[in-house]
Amino acid sequence: MLDGTVPITFYSGNPQAAGAVKLGTINATLMQFGPNDVFSIDNADVNGPGGLFTLFIVLNDNGSTVPTPITLPNTNFVECDYSNNVISAPVQPKSVPIIGSSRPNAHCNPPGTTPDNGLASAHVELTGGVKDSTNFTFRWFNGATVDATPDFTGSPYTGLASGTYSVYAVHKTALCNSDTVQVVVGLDTGPLKVTINVLSPVTNCKNPDGSLQAIANSKGQPASAFTFAWYQGNDIFTSPQIGVSDIAKNLKAQTYTVVVTEKLSGCFTIESKAVPSNVTQPVVTTTKTDIICSDANSGKVAALADGKTAGFKFEWYNGTSVKPSADFIGATQSSLPGGNYTVIATSAIFL
Repeated sequence: MLDGTVPITFYSGNPQAAGAVKLGTINATLMQFGPNDVFSIDNADVNGPGGLFTLFIVLNDNGSTVPTPITLPNTNFVECDYSNNVISAPVQPKSVPIIGSSRPNAHCNPPGTTPDNGLASAHVELTGGVKDSTNFTFRWFNGATVDATPDFTGSPYTGLASGTYSVYAVHKTALCNSDTVQVVVGLDTGPLKVTINVLSPVTNCKNPDGSLQAIANSKGQPASAFTFAWYQGNDIFTSPQIGVSDIAKNLKAQTYTVVVTEKLSGCFTIESKAVPSNVTQPVVTTTKTDIICSDANSGKVAALADGKTAGFKFEWYNGTSVKPSADFIGATQSSLPGGNYTVIATSAIFL
């Protein structure tokens, strides 16, 4: 009969040869343990190296005779035959989950004028939803089959044609593998999607301060993946170019047009947007005195802005159109010949 504690030690590799690694020791407490008796241990915790390895279990070994090879006996329980004290089994760790994603290969007509630019990436999904792409080596294969030689190692895999790609990951230190997943890279032939947002309306008549932003990220790219050309008005061929960034600033309250081109694919699109104005326009009222028949230059005009003259500059023009320079300045003009006159009132705030 046996009474007492029997140690059991676990090893990665054969402990009867050099180079095995001790993983830990547990103890089994026996009481009146005799021939043909059975003692079971369930769910013993053993921390292995992480990858595929052979687990060796040695009964009646306290783990004290390391480095290996071990020496038996090393406990108070002395046996006549230790040949059946060592058992082993291969350990295949469970695969960690891997998540793949892609960006389409974008080409616009004519085909073949730009290089393949599709992208495939992957990360390992750890406990708690943590995404890990730094502690693993990602092995990529062109197509749906996996062999011993990857076509690319790393992440992301760039410059890809449309098609199917396979990937799995290997932990850099534990050497355990992930599942193998397939990532499909699509083909994008446009059109490029662009949205123009108003960042700020015009709030200043003298110094226009409106701004627009063109957003082109149908595939999630940053603004640096595109070129931008802004034009005043609706015509990109005759209107002056006023900006080359995704944001156009210092704009007047009018329509602007942008040409956005994707650098990789050469795809482009044209969009227009009007800048709104938050400026309150003064209400101008005018009065006139018609010419007296006996005096050819006895006509008179007068103007008010919001019912007053103070705080405004009044610029008068002969005729029905505005010219670069005013013909008269002031709220009232007299000694005028017969004809049409146009007036512009500007608040002194914006002068």
